[in-house]
Amino acid sequence: MIELSGILNSLRIKRCIFHSEADFQHTLAWEIHLLLPDASIRLEFPFKINNENKHIDIWVVNHDEILAVELKYKTQKLSTQVRNEQYELKNQRGHTNLTKYFKEDIQRLEHISTNQMKFIGYAVLLTNDSTYWNSSSRNGIDPTRLGHKYHVNWEDFSQLDSDRSYSLFRSLTIKVAHDQ
Repeated sequence: MIELSGILNSLRIKRCIFHSEADFQHTLAWEIHLLLPDASIRLEFPFKINNENKHIDIWVVNHDEILAVELKYKTQKLSTQVRNEQYELKNQRGHTNLTKYFKEDIQRLEHISTNQMKFIGYAVLLTNDSTYWNSSSRNGIDPTRLGHKYHVNWEDFSQLDSDRSYSLFRSLTIKVAHDQ
């Protein structure tokens, strides 16, 4: 099965910061393309849940396997230059809503996983705002309305400048699979 952890490891070497969630989405899709050149990759892939139109950020079909990725990229204000490229990240606070939207991403992946045998979905949150990783361990990402309980394990993604506030980026990746 396609595993996202190796793809994210490859990506973090090339790009340690992104301008926006769309930049993150495009760059991750391109990295998947480089590692799986024969795969079919779609951005904002449409599907229906209970007659509602929904979209999956990245949808990959590789032979008979399906990989679906939902992304969240929330930043704290940061102005920095990396490899001669200027980044002006905005303050995107809104922890309550982000938790709700992240859980909805997981629910969408759970719904799809019930109908797909060779399916792996990932909900990924990437942020430089420590409020998320400091609070999620207390609040959890596993309410009863989700079909499964998930282990919350934040990992360092990149460290831009140790002397600067909000220069540490961490990621939370929740895996959703048919055989959970």
